[in-house]
Amino acid sequence: MTASAAFEPGTAMRQAPVYEETLLGSGPDEWMMTPGERVMLHFLLEHRRPATAIEVGTARGGSLGVIAPFAGRVYSFDIDPACSQRLAGRYDNVTYVVGDSAVELPRVLAAVPQDEPVGFILIDGGHSYETVRDDLKSVVPLVPRETLYVLMHDAFLPGVRQAIREADWAGNAHVHSLHLDLVHGTLGETGTLQAGFALATMRPQPREGELRVYDREAMYRVLHAKSRYAMGGRIVRKLKRLVGLGR
Repeated sequence: MTASAAFEPGTAMRQAPVYEETLLGSGPDEWMMTPGERVMLHFLLEHRRPATAIEVGTARGGSLGVIAPFAGRVYSFDIDPACSQRLAGRYDNVTYVVGDSAVELPRVLAAVPQDEPVGFILIDGGHSYETVRDDLKSVVPLVPRETLYVLMHDAFLPGVRQAIREADWAGNAHVHSLHLDLVHGTLGETGTLQAGFALATMRPQPREGELRVYDREAMYRVLHAKSRYAMGGRIVRKLKRLVGLGR
């Protein structure tokens, strides 16, 4: 049996969602992803059909509703125990891991059975530079036993983007490509940068040559200049100049 056929779908809870259900989800309070992100998540999982999938950031289970039907086994992490309590019994192939992913993720990765290789990881937990940096420390050095997609949400948030860029992807010869803006993010109504998917593709065989990195940095910089992050920096610099002039 190949990894892509690691399970036999059939029960209602393992039926794959149709695209319309993926787009609509269960409402914005249940699944905080844009329609484009939802369809990309659906596409990647339908294509990959991993023996084992990992999700960092369970929240209300929006993305888990797409991951679980396409994977043989899922480990879903969240620091809030209410997440697993709310979703208990909904999926027969999901193991909920409660705790700090910086601690729990490396433990689970080390314990995944050899015959159930990890083929998909979604990083969507804490969205600070530090939390993403720590999650990627557990993921970037992996030597996958089959093709592994590492999908990172909110790649337009400055701290998240910085953590993704600074991770040592090039230092692992099994990382074949990094798309920083696979699905580009947006400038929200409140002036914050949000959303966006980055994707790293890892393979058992080492790559030849340098790591290929793709991005839409010019567009990101234009939106960043219009965001409240940049406005806040300009205000701080202006205040410093005013203070300096007043001395």
